[in-house]
Amino acid sequence: MIRNVRRRISTFVSLLFTLFLFTTTIHSNARNSEKSAEMRASRLSFSNLRDVAWHFLGDDEPREPLLAHHPFNNTCRFFLPNIYADDIIPYRLSERKRQFRCPLEDLDYATMDNEGYMYVHPHFVNYPNTTKNVSCKVVIIEGGLRQPEKNKTKNDFYEVAVLEAPENQRFWVNADAFLVRCHRIDGKNETVWEKAFASIRDDQLNANKIFNVSDLQSFGNFGEEFLKAPRRPQTNRYSIDIMGFDSTSRNMFMRHLPRSTEIMKKLGYHFLYGYTKIADNSMVNLAPILIGEVKEAQEKPKTDASGDINIDSILPQRDALDPTNLDFLWKMMGEKFGCKSMFNEDISMKGLGLFNYPNHEFQPGFRKNPADHYYRPYYLAVYHKWKYSQCKDGGQIQNEFISLWKRFALYYKDICHFGFSFVTTLTHEATFMLEVIDEQLSYDLSQLYIAGALDNTLSVIMGDHGNRIGAIQFSYTGRIEERMPLMAIRLPTGFKDKYPVEYRNFIENKYKLTGNFDIHKTLEDIVEMRFGEKRENSPPSSGRGISLFDSIPNDRECKDAFIPENFCMCMIDVSNVTTPLAKTNMPETKT
Repeated sequence: MIRNVRRRISTFVSLLFTLFLFTTTIHSNARNSEKSAEMRASRLSFSNLRDVAWHFLGDDEPREPLLAHHPFNNTCRFFLPNIYADDIIPYRLSERKRQFRCPLEDLDYATMDNEGYMYVHPHFVNYPNTTKNVSCKVVIIEGGLRQPEKNKTKNDFYEVAVLEAPENQRFWVNADAFLVRCHRIDGKNETVWEKAFASIRDDQLNANKIFNVSDLQSFGNFGEEFLKAPRRPQTNRYSIDIMGFDSTSRNMFMRHLPRSTEIMKKLGYHFLYGYTKIADNSMVNLAPILIGEVKEAQEKPKTDASGDINIDSILPQRDALDPTNLDFLWKMMGEKFGCKSMFNEDISMKGLGLFNYPNHEFQPGFRKNPADHYYRPYYLAVYHKWKYSQCKDGGQIQNEFISLWKRFALYYKDICHFGFSFVTTLTHEATFMLEVIDEQLSYDLSQLYIAGALDNTLSVIMGDHGNRIGAIQFSYTGRIEERMPLMAIRLPTGFKDKYPVEYRNFIENKYKLTGNFDIHKTLEDIVEMRFGEKRENSPPSSGRGISLFDSIPNDRECKDAFIPENFCMCMIDVSNVTTPLAKTNMPETKT
């Protein structure tokens, strides 16, 4: 009995001792684990601190400094406002509307695919009901030009050819603008449907004709199609594609297009954080980019009576210039190097259009097409008897305008080109409406990248200015955004390795004060391929603006960049201000 008790006590003590050792071991391991975790966290923290100054353009891209040049090293300390500043996030200013549902007001008798090919399908318009006694035609249209003897024809478009539309076949209309018009053939002959479409005329095919195209290639004709040599890339010259949005600031773009901003950063687009507009409206901000120094403007005084920048020295306001004579950069590109060009502008209504109005500033319209592909006739047809909104023909109409930018870039991806697209009607009044194209734009950018359309191209996504007429103007941050438009640039693939000096300057200039004339100088360098040895052997650039491929001085101020005082975003140092009133009037906003 006593022996059993002793045995039990001994066993119990052994268990207690084992439990003590086990607990001690766990506690020790836990402490070691905590120390190890702290050490790892410390290393990770250090790594994060180190990596916060780097970003990736892609998994295979080398690291580069996020702040190659700190903005505070500039004499001009420009604003870097918070994307979601307190005074700009109320729903009336920044509603997060991701989709726009358009009412189906009509039924489609014809459809264009994302490559620009047409399908006419008039039989099951109201499926499952059958539609009979309807036939469709393709109507080629031209116009939108000023005839000097009449001087008012810029708002007119006219029919130049009427062709039978193939039914239930894929076909190509070799014209820049056309209508599909469907009518009854049961004796009434009334038009039941009509819609305007934009295509890309192929100079190698007969103009104003229809060509049937197979949906898929086959081995018919002994595989002859597969033996044709593809178009060879013109690798010795870069192209330029510009997609512009009216009234769009950098902050607004990032706020309402997060997916597009994300994909742009992954694809290597660089945002210019000190980019500031030089004038009020679209025309006078776009002219310095697309034209540079207008000849007539060079004759005007550089400053006004107050000593500020004279707007007439940028673009004369009362000279009624003939837009046909303007030296657009794509004209020089075509004349010297045979590059193709596109001027694709959403005019918003027939009386408007860049470089077409007002009468005291420009003659009413171009006398001849300003580019190889000029889409004013298409937009005149779109806005014929219709006041713009976001919806038309049951869909969001601006997607069709943006599609033309993408299709042009894809169509000429292997051929030197300059494409300029500008969408007005989406953002001119309500800035937050830009968000409804976020998914589509991010998809289009991905498709351009996958197809190689960005490889040999300087791609620009920009705004002419921020929103200047909406409710956002009543906010402090909104007034800043109005003056700091979107400017994002992607350099051609491989540019960094080919031209390291120019690339380094470009990266540093992202964080310096820049303006519209600087963008023109940059585009000029792309057109002339002025890089490397050619740049070293060229005389210094003259005139207004500094190319982003050159080093912009740290002490640059607004007047140096031709930015008038009213739009200057260089902050004033008030650290030594002692006047109570001055400090009281300082707005307190999270920026």
